[in-house]
Amino acid sequence: MHKKRGIEYHFWEFVRYSIAGTTATILNLLIIYLLTDSLHIYYVGSGVAAYIISGTYNFVLNKVWTFREKLHHKIIIKYSGFLTLNIGALFANALLLYIYTDVFGLYYVFSQFFAILSIALINYVINKFIIFKK
Repeated sequence: MHKKRGIEYHFWEFVRYSIAGTTATILNLLIIYLLTDSLHIYYVGSGVAAYIISGTYNFVLNKVWTFREKLHHKIIIKYSGFLTLNIGALFANALLLYIYTDVFGLYYVFSQFFAILSIALINYVINKFIIFKK
């Protein structure tokens, strides 16, 4: 039986999602910076690697902490859905990263930050109502 949850529950769920997303964003920005500036990898390639690593971290944190699921519960199905969503988001992220950096002239770390923000809300809606649907 599906239990109805009040607005306070959903508010705190969104707060947890935001904290998870913030920590994933910090991880993402750290990775893109280190790969680009320390290893001299082209910033778009660094951005893709950062997105994949921080996205996997974000999936695990959201599954276990934000949406309160056991890690093993439907892990293959949920991770497959999450990966599908994130493949689309990854292409959008790479495109926005390129546009913000090469077209608008922003520093690539700021571009990555704005690309992540641009994609965050739609990712939340899809994660909440499709991937982690209860």
